[in-house]
Amino acid sequence: MLVIEKGWDDSGQAQNEWTGKDPGLLAMTFDAGRQQKPSSRGAALRLAARCLNGSIRLAGAILGGLLASCVRRKWLYFPFVSEALSCVPFSIGWKLRNAVYGRMLSGCGEGTILHFGVTLEDERTKIGRNVWVSVGSYIDYAEIGDSVLIGPHAVLVAGGRAHRFDRLDIPIKDQGNLPKKPLLVGMGAWLGAHATVMADVGEHAIVGAGAVVTKEVPAYAVVGGNPARILYMRDANLAGSTRRCS
Repeated sequence: MLVIEKGWDDSGQAQNEWTGKDPGLLAMTFDAGRQQKPSSRGAALRLAARCLNGSIRLAGAILGGLLASCVRRKWLYFPFVSEALSCVPFSIGWKLRNAVYGRMLSGCGEGTILHFGVTLEDERTKIGRNVWVSVGSYIDYAEIGDSVLIGPHAVLVAGGRAHRFDRLDIPIKDQGNLPKKPLLVGMGAWLGAHATVMADVGEHAIVGAGAVVTKEVPAYAVVGGNPARILYMRDANLAGSTRRCS
């Protein structure tokens, strides 16, 4: 224990003397006291962040349940709900969307981030875990695998022919739509910014920025252009490099 003894100097002023410990240990004691405050402050901030995140998840789950019930009863139109949710900004927005869509969609996996302006057309859409969908993207009806990257303003359309146009005496708008089946995006795929995807994309494939995909993209293929064509195969390059190294 450190002991403070009070004494008096030659001028009669009171002074304190530390006894029982050397000056080096005294300095360490003061440093430890100074470091304790920032550590406590950091712990408090982390606790507050956890509480906030938990509150967002809880609120999103409750809101998602209510909205899902309203959509099932046809009281609300799902695309309009999605548009409203897309306008919530910052990290609060994507955390809220993840919680809400977890209750409304066929699936929305843990760690999935849907950024500002991302809109969904069909509540049957299923999104896997750890998916990143960047700003302003549009998803019609899709089943997206785990760990997929989707760049800004990408458009995913369920099938290349959404509208009927057989008759010439009726405007296309009034001829109705064809039945939709989900667009499939395989695990680990990357869809670049402003890509338009109208056909399935295989696992670990890459769709270049601005590409227009009208035919199925094989797994591990890298495609680009309008219409998109295969530029090379990622697995072939990997196999070649493996052979060179062996």
